[in-house]
Amino acid sequence: MSNTKVPVIIDCDPGHDDAVALALAFGCKKLDVLGVTTVAGNSTGENTYHNALKFLSFIGAGVEVARGADKPILRPLVVASDVHGKTGLDGLGPGGPSLQGSCRCAFDLITETLLNSEDKVTLVPVGPLTNIAIALLARPGIKRNIRRIVLMGCSGSPITFQCSAAH
Repeated sequence: MSNTKVPVIIDCDPGHDDAVALALAFGCKKLDVLGVTTVAGNSTGENTYHNALKFLSFIGAGVEVARGADKPILRPLVVASDVHGKTGLDGLGPGGPSLQGSCRCAFDLITETLLNSEDKVTLVPVGPLTNIAIALLARPGIKRNIRRIVLMGCSGSPITFQCSAAH
């Protein structure tokens, strides 16, 4: 087995569950997190973006963070404030993030990273799949550089898809 780190992009809607996923990803010596993108889901797009910046600052992760979709494509946004609190990540503590957000949007971070990467990249969406859907619909050629998509489904079980440029 190779000692090479697996390049990943994490797409998330940071509530408490995604904060754990981010901590595990950045603590894992086998992953090379190329970027983090956010999407509305557990809370609003503004909150999930702020939550990602604040939590990643808290754990000392130096990574590009880009804001993505503020609402689903086909339905109204339904947030989980009853589970994750008003901010989507209540309890993290006072203060703001020290990490600065990207000047790129999530679509650009995802598509440009995939198009420019020498290695195939694994996408790890742990929230709504809106950013991934937009990227694949708008730039189908990015599929050739996706190794797989590993996502957290509604049961919390990881699901893996192999990508093929032939489709």
